[in-house]
Amino acid sequence: MFAIQKPEVGRNIFMITVEIFGKKYLVPADLTVAAAIEYAGQKPIDRCGNGVCGSCLVAYRLKNDGRTRYCLACRQKAEDGMSIISSPSYEFSKNGYKLDEIANVNLRNAVGDIYPEIYSCVGCGLCAKACPQGINVKKYVEYVKNGEYEKCLEESFSCVTCGACKNVCPKKIRSPEAALLARRICGKYLSPKSESLEKAISSVKNGEAGRELENLTKKPLADIKRLYEMRKAEK
Repeated sequence: MFAIQKPEVGRNIFMITVEIFGKKYLVPADLTVAAAIEYAGQKPIDRCGNGVCGSCLVAYRLKNDGRTRYCLACRQKAEDGMSIISSPSYEFSKNGYKLDEIANVNLRNAVGDIYPEIYSCVGCGLCAKACPQGINVKKYVEYVKNGEYEKCLEESFSCVTCGACKNVCPKKIRSPEAALLARRICGKYLSPKSESLEKAISSVKNGEAGRELENLTKKPLADIKRLYEMRKAEK
């Protein structure tokens, strides 16, 4: 549970009116949407607190504007006259796949085989307008359809799988999942192999990483900082 953002004691507080799930409340003007919901006594929404897990998606409207928008409640600041409509959750599909077995099929068609609904995209662009991360979802769906997974990786890298794009999609395309699989394929099959990564994975499997971590926790903070500064980055 995250603590509600409380105003500083002794400071004049400017209050704003926010409608939350059909009821109007007065809340401090400097709260995020997530904190405003809690301040009003409503059930807290699931969240990481930083807007990176995608769980805090909310739909809202602004004063004198009928357009439904989406935001990550951890990040978005509450505004006077804002109407918070709902807190939709994204449920992953049951489209099971094993990444190790994808190598046995045509990689460039793999995502389309598992998520064939991407081919029903009508190019309306509602997904891109809804994305709270500002991602051009329409563009990366096109990349996936063409098997251009490297371009999809670049375009969709900041996706947090909040599901705003699917909520507004007339074809209910699971764009976040398709992009996630495309990025996984890039990482496992299309990107250059990283010797340091392979070594790190091996050390985790054989227990060496656990012993190194235990030794690291016993070192003074100054030594840890020095080791970090002296680390060798793989180019």
